[in-house]
Amino acid sequence: MYLKKVLEDQVAGWKKIEELKRINLLKLREGVSVGSLSEVFERGASSVREILNELITGGMSFENTDPGHGLGHFIRDYLNAMRLAARLSADPKDIFIGILGGAFHDIGCAFMGRYDEPTRLIKHAEAAALVLEHIFSLNNCGLNRAEQLLVEYGAAAHTHYLKPNKFKFNGETYFVEPYRDEEDGKPILAVWFPRWVDRLDCNGPTFVGRYYLTLVEPRKDFSGEGYYYEVKFADHLRPLLRSSEEIKADGGKQTMLEHLNMFAKSQTNTSPYGKHDFGAMSGMRDRQTARLNRIIAARSLACGGGEERTFHDWNLFLAKNIEPTKSGVKAVAALGKAFSELPEVSKSAWTSCFSTALDEYFAWEAEVRIDFRQMRRQGLPQPEEALLGIISPAY
Repeated sequence: MYLKKVLEDQVAGWKKIEELKRINLLKLREGVSVGSLSEVFERGASSVREILNELITGGMSFENTDPGHGLGHFIRDYLNAMRLAARLSADPKDIFIGILGGAFHDIGCAFMGRYDEPTRLIKHAEAAALVLEHIFSLNNCGLNRAEQLLVEYGAAAHTHYLKPNKFKFNGETYFVEPYRDEEDGKPILAVWFPRWVDRLDCNGPTFVGRYYLTLVEPRKDFSGEGYYYEVKFADHLRPLLRSSEEIKADGGKQTMLEHLNMFAKSQTNTSPYGKHDFGAMSGMRDRQTARLNRIIAARSLACGGGEERTFHDWNLFLAKNIEPTKSGVKAVAALGKAFSELPEVSKSAWTSCFSTALDEYFAWEAEVRIDFRQMRRQGLPQPEEALLGIISPAY
């Protein structure tokens, strides 16, 4: 697994990321060689295949990721990138870089723990950029140097720092600057597109499944308020949706419902994360947010006596649609046992939420199919049927 060695020296990696932050994004953009949406899709598909082949040759396996950032997330990111690309009114240069950055922004999670970030100088998206840089040194994967650097930057900038901060590592203090993502107040779309792609899977029913799977091990999560808090399954699944003051009184520990609600509230143009959303991104985002809000609201509804069937279908959904790997199946089994030991009030509320999430997933999958049928009518290249097969409801 030689690619993992690329990330062993975090200080050296940090220096490379600092160099990457200084590239001239707009100058490099002039070197992106695509002229039409069809060319974007054709070249994009070819480069995705080549990069994946190099990753696998280098020892990457989605089995090594946490089950919320594995194969299922990668496939949905790629499909969402294609959907967004086909519907967004933007320059093909930006869309081309955005598709590749959007597809590969989380591959660093195959080489480091996604939730080890509080102790790491190099975070998961920056790890992705370093791995991509090494791959490109061996194989250009159909990309010129300008395109390679922009893809690396787009992947790394998925780590969306809002302000400068300090980080201590091995006794030294490092100053972390936000990634440049605007020019004269306007978004640099090659940077924002990968963030949009990720946000479409940090929303809606797929996000509920992804986040639930990450609870298989106790860990720390980011609060959105600048601190990390301990996440333990039974405590986290308390069916509470409290005010920020009540959460602070509980030591700042959010419940899963509160965490989902935090993400739902961030999906607006008044949020620093959504401030540049427009066109197709806004529409796709808002439909996902409406789905997520209905799932959250379902906590107070009765499941209607089908609790056993709902939980059976929920587990199928997790293992076949959200993370279709052995590690995903293992996580589902462990979480099933933990869920059975929850207090009845927690089980009842979450069974209702799960039932609603399954219904909402049907609607999301239908929307994806409609988009690709429309793309076919436009004569745009289609994803492999195997990819669409993975998102077909398994329940």
